[in-house]
Amino acid sequence: MTSSIRLQHVYSPDHYLRAVNVWKRLIDNHLTSIAHDERGYSRYADRIEDEHLYALIVSDGEETDGYGPVTLTLAEYCDYGGSCVDAANVKSFDGEFGWVSTSTNGVHGSGSAWVQLGELPDIDDIDNGLAMLEMLADTMDGLTDYPLISDEAHSEYVNELAEEAWDQFLGWDVRSELAELLGCDEYHLDDFQFSEDEIRELYYSFEDNEWNCETATSVVNGRHDEAVQAIADHIISEWRKPWVDPNQLTLTDA
Repeated sequence: MTSSIRLQHVYSPDHYLRAVNVWKRLIDNHLTSIAHDERGYSRYADRIEDEHLYALIVSDGEETDGYGPVTLTLAEYCDYGGSCVDAANVKSFDGEFGWVSTSTNGVHGSGSAWVQLGELPDIDDIDNGLAMLEMLADTMDGLTDYPLISDEAHSEYVNELAEEAWDQFLGWDVRSELAELLGCDEYHLDDFQFSEDEIRELYYSFEDNEWNCETATSVVNGRHDEAVQAIADHIISEWRKPWVDPNQLTLTDA
């Protein structure tokens, strides 16, 4: 088995001062959190001693001289914590900062973005590596004023959740409510000759839909009732298979 070992950086005084300053900026940002990596477990902490930080800067984030590695989390979320803003930012970190570590665990799971404290993004060019860290620190500072890295990434994430909601619960809800509006049970909804895909398309194409995040991993449509009613109205107006009942008047094809 082989393993890679990072060499300690030899910083110039100016580079070392920049490294200390940028890492302290990231640590002091109220949106970040730190955790000591101890034998595969994470132990969260409110602060880190300066000597520990200095050692990790020189060792490029590796354990050294009794100082263990530390993870600096930039954003995280799960089913019961965080928000869709955090989830969208994790998505943005993955796309815009390719060197930032990210992980996601399913739609209704968890996700996070993090860096290893002291590790330089570009080990071959210290000046460039520090510039990359400073750009990250600028981004994190900006999030204290405006919470999203990218509005587009947030919109994409909300749309993804909205699309996935159909197979999770929304499709069943829509069909059940449609059957009630049309005066039949769900098993006879197919008599109106509108397929599941057609109903789905009608629902998502309703122009007044308002998708709002309920948790970090789920959304609700604020105009759900109106969307379902619009589908029912459309089905009635386009009814393609009338029921022939000799005992009552029924809709007929035009």
